[in-house]
Amino acid sequence: MDDNYKLLKNSIDEILEFLGASTVNPISVSNFCIKMGFSIEEKELMQIKFCKLASDTIEDGKTLKLEDCRKIIEEVHPSNLGVPYSDDVIIGFTRAYANIIPDLKELIKEWK
Repeated sequence: MDDNYKLLKNSIDEILEFLGASTVNPISVSNFCIKMGFSIEEKELMQIKFCKLASDTIEDGKTLKLEDCRKIIEEVHPSNLGVPYSDDVIIGFTRAYANIIPDLKELIKEWK
């Protein structure tokens, strides 16, 4: 990785940290994907799957479940060595996608 890229990446991380980003409340889904080792293709596929999940959940009049979100993430990018992602990581990804998917944002309002 080129030094200028590293500086740019570090500056973005510093700005996001200053703004209050954390594992359970990331501000940028793209930055969170980079931190977690996800590719752009995986990010885009998860976005499609989260849009469908939100739409289906609203249409069925159901409550969004953490396990449904976990299933999306595990299908797209299985966790290392079979150890599941922590609830904080699942919540973080879901909240990050909720920043760009309005239906998902409505559904996670129920989460504390």
